[in-house]
Amino acid sequence: MNPQKVCLISDNHPSSLFLTELLQRGYALILHQTVPPDKKLSDFLNLPQWEGKILRLQTAPSGLFSEFQQHYDHLDLYIKAFSPIKPKPFLEITEDEFQEDNLWNWKSAFFCLCEAARYFSQDSGGGSIILLSSTDQKFTRPGRVISGTISAALSKLVQYAGAELGRYGVQANGIAVGGTEENSPWALC
Repeated sequence: MNPQKVCLISDNHPSSLFLTELLQRGYALILHQTVPPDKKLSDFLNLPQWEGKILRLQTAPSGLFSEFQQHYDHLDLYIKAFSPIKPKPFLEITEDEFQEDNLWNWKSAFFCLCEAARYFSQDSGGGSIILLSSTDQKFTRPGRVISGTISAALSKLVQYAGAELGRYGVQANGIAVGGTEENSPWALC
């Protein structure tokens, strides 16, 4: 497939409004997830008007871009989204919960950003990376210690990426997202 604009999105819980906006702007979408889509997202992905415009990949970050290249010959935009973290009191967080939240939100973001930067730096045209995090990095609220600290780390990661990767034509941006759709996982943020 060789559409004009291609966007790769790593997001376990993307908003259908967000995906629709990208599709209406002419992007073909590759949706990278580590979990199966819920019913609402599955119904959206199967709408007839999106046939052939959305490809879903379920792979580890280290193999994401090699799998992507099997389907597309270029990439214009890479978006890595923060996965909502359910609020929990500081002293009740288990090591397993900490590990799981850090795996997708911090470790995955770091290595996906590295893989995207490598991909874009090999292409003379460069490309753009957007990391979506949470407004919890700006506000200290009870129960938000993991969300807040990971979001702050992602914000700093974008700053370092922007400072170091610009010379390769790679633009890195960060957006801190608050609650969006009611009854969506993002409503937890």
